[in-house]
Amino acid sequence: MSDFALSSEGAVRRVVIFHDERELRGKFLYHGILVVEKHCAQRLIQFQSDSRKQSGSDKDVHFAELRRSSPRSKRTKLATLSASAACEELWNHCRFYLLGVALCNLDRGVFGDDKRTANQNMYNRFFEIALFSALRWFFPSDAVRLSQVFSEERSLAGDDPFQRRPLYKIGQREANISCECNKITFVKKRQADEMAHPKAVPCVQLVDVLMGGISQCYDRSSSSDAQLEVEKILGEPVRQLTENPFNPNHHLYKKLQVAFFPKGKLTAQEILDRTRQPSFFRRELPADETRCSFSLTDVLFNSVLLVY
Repeated sequence: MSDFALSSEGAVRRVVIFHDERELRGKFLYHGILVVEKHCAQRLIQFQSDSRKQSGSDKDVHFAELRRSSPRSKRTKLATLSASAACEELWNHCRFYLLGVALCNLDRGVFGDDKRTANQNMYNRFFEIALFSALRWFFPSDAVRLSQVFSEERSLAGDDPFQRRPLYKIGQREANISCECNKITFVKKRQADEMAHPKAVPCVQLVDVLMGGISQCYDRSSSSDAQLEVEKILGEPVRQLTENPFNPNHHLYKKLQVAFFPKGKLTAQEILDRTRQPSFFRRELPADETRCSFSLTDVLFNSVLLVY
């Protein structure tokens, strides 16, 4: 694995992060975090290669682009193979954490005076929360060394959405987490266009498909047959997580996690108060016939609010 190789040091867990995001019409901002350990990295690459051969597709796969695909297309088959693997097989190679941010509960004015600055600060703030929450949830006490972070070049926040601060702050905030890199590595949307890190692109696209399919289970925002195929497959593991996210006997425990934040409307003072203990919430899944439903049920998650 020449373009994001890892090595091992004793009992330290060395990981690479793959990230992507999506926004639903100003209602929810999603950050997806794929966590891959050193000893699983090559197996993940082989799994993706085998899935591509099985699908017969030589195209890149993005959840949004499935809107224009037939449910019987090779591209859709590749997406559904990834979704099917997320029911069990995929977690032999990686872990996935999805954070959904309820934008209606935030005061955008706290994040900046102009729209671009506010979007950038919100993007960074909740990327940081997603990253820290994922590593804390999957590795609560193990020593973790973050080797690299990859994200797609396109973003909601502009040409350069990330500040250096989220990665820089890891060593200051978490005793068991250290960081070898001081910036996020951007990769192209299309694998054929990525020269430096081509093997990272399918991993970011995997984040995109999982994030799109899981969020679709909650949002029901699409009527695309191809996207509904992905949603249908992911519906059962998402339902199980929604009903009992902390069951240590479940095969998805500490492998797949979905959380939403914040659970209520926050004032500017609450957002800026570093001493305030926040909580994530769990969203109820809408009825099968419901589209664009946003029914919320509060379930407390332990976390630490990371404030700019």
